[in-house]
Amino acid sequence: MILDNWSFQEPPSSVFTFYWHSTSKHITDIKPITARQCIKLLPMIASYKPELKTDILSALYNANISIYADSMQLLVFKDIQKALKEIQKL
Repeated sequence: MILDNWSFQEPPSSVFTFYWHSTSKHITDIKPITARQCIKLLPMIASYKPELKTDILSALYNANISIYADSMQLLVFKDIQKALKEIQKL
């Protein structure tokens, strides 16, 4: 993903606000692979934009993973749990 390109330096704060607004709708994207990639970015976004932490946590808690095939639900659930744990540590 694009944010990975900034791993060597701190990205501008406005980038994370943009990514939250574009990523939030993909937390439960119809394609579970897309959802999983977006969920994995959320701790990074929350670390740089603490004012979004409550919104991010709420979106994760309210994510409906029943839309995915049984084979993907557990993977998405684990990604959400990992992201929640990482964000709550912040």
